[in-house]
Amino acid sequence: MKRYVEQLLEDLHHAKDRKPEEPDYRLLKTGYEDLADDLKYIAAWENAPDQSMVELFGISPEAFPPSEKLTPGQQQQLVEGIFSLWRCWNISPTIPQEAP
Repeated sequence: MKRYVEQLLEDLHHAKDRKPEEPDYRLLKTGYEDLADDLKYIAAWENAPDQSMVELFGISPEAFPPSEKLTPGQQQQLVEGIFSLWRCWNISPTIPQEAP
């Protein structure tokens, strides 16, 4: 299982490189050309296509082993790898305190 977790961590790391280029939304709608630079992310967000995390990252949930097959250290490594990937893509998760 150790090597498999290492490979998953490598996949998570390489998924950071698959971040798509942000389209220039000023070309899509009138009015966007006047947006201040610090507001352009709003136009990008509201015009972004709906995509699943599998489509974005190329890693399916089935690739992750059940938590009971992982040591606590491996679980922590994978959680940190996922959160690192999300930060790279500017995804800010909200995790309830009760979540395992």
